[in-house]
Amino acid sequence: MSRRLAILLLVGAVVVAGGGYWLLKSRAASLGPDAVVSTSATKPAGTTAAPQAVPVVLGMAETRSLPVRVDTIGRVDPFATVAVKSQVDGPLLAVHFREGQQVAKGDLLFTIDPAPFLAELHAAQANLARDQAGLVSAQADMTRYKALAGSGYASQQKDEQARATVDTLQASIKADEAAVESAQLKLGYAEIRSPIDGRTGSYQVDAGNLVKANDTTPLVVINQTKPVYVVCSIPERYLAEIQDRMASSGLTVESNVPDTELPPVTGKVVFVDNQVDMATGTIRLKAEITNENERLLPGQFLRVTLALRELDNVVAVPDAAVQIGQQGTYVYVIGPDNKAELRTIRRGPSFDGYTAVGEGVSAGERVVVDGHMNLYPGALVVPKPAS
Repeated sequence: MSRRLAILLLVGAVVVAGGGYWLLKSRAASLGPDAVVSTSATKPAGTTAAPQAVPVVLGMAETRSLPVRVDTIGRVDPFATVAVKSQVDGPLLAVHFREGQQVAKGDLLFTIDPAPFLAELHAAQANLARDQAGLVSAQADMTRYKALAGSGYASQQKDEQARATVDTLQASIKADEAAVESAQLKLGYAEIRSPIDGRTGSYQVDAGNLVKANDTTPLVVINQTKPVYVVCSIPERYLAEIQDRMASSGLTVESNVPDTELPPVTGKVVFVDNQVDMATGTIRLKAEITNENERLLPGQFLRVTLALRELDNVVAVPDAAVQIGQQGTYVYVIGPDNKAELRTIRRGPSFDGYTAVGEGVSAGERVVVDGHMNLYPGALVVPKPAS
């Protein structure tokens, strides 16, 4: 019985092995002759894929002359600002200008009712005339009593009283003259005139209202807009160069409103602050702009450029070639074999699309201006036209 069982197991094993071989052969035949011959999916050891060239746009390092310029944001300030207020109380009779009008120094702006001040002036003048007439009489009495006292016909006391009356009236006359001057000033304050040349803002009080002396709200604000100041702040590292330029030929600035096609306006720096702002590390400058056509108005923000000096015959690369990474500022230089070489540089000033490089690149070498993403040192590149 055991012998028959052993024979049956052996026959079953042969049948299973034969069936498996038949299935494997049939699948290999369906995949083709190469699949039948090759029984391994691994590549031979030591084989590598050929490197692919990285497409890049190239520029050229050139020898150029570049100005050292500082770009910043500035603000327009008026050359002078006056908040016009009344110096007397009274009803406002008339406004003599239009809002936004250009006025000259001395132009009449407002009129306050002058009647109370005119009456005060007349009263002061009357008091002055009365005391002047009294002084004439007192001086005559003093002369008469002096002669009589000398002859013994009048007492010394009468002489002294006459002299005291004259002195009192002379003092009263001085007070009366001061009162007349004060009344004349108040009458003059009834006409409010422009203290400067400038452009008016909107007036805050209409005719018919009662105005108060030195009220908190001004009647109108006048800004002198020809010329104007442009105020800006620049990094303190430029302070020495600014001081040198101010001491020699002066420092010129160019200003323009952002996002406009108008040509810039120029001016000269007239003020350098006496301290550095410790919070920002900047120094404040003020430049004077003639502003004859009044293109600039107080409160406007401008692009401001200061030209400090000129760099002659420096190596410069296109701005797009300069990159910043963990290794510092660098460019990719492409050699004659079209392989990329990473070179660190010392970045200088930029102007007109070019940046000066202090070291690392020579004039005439090719640099990458587009396509840095896939680059690495030693990468093979293929130049492509700029888009």
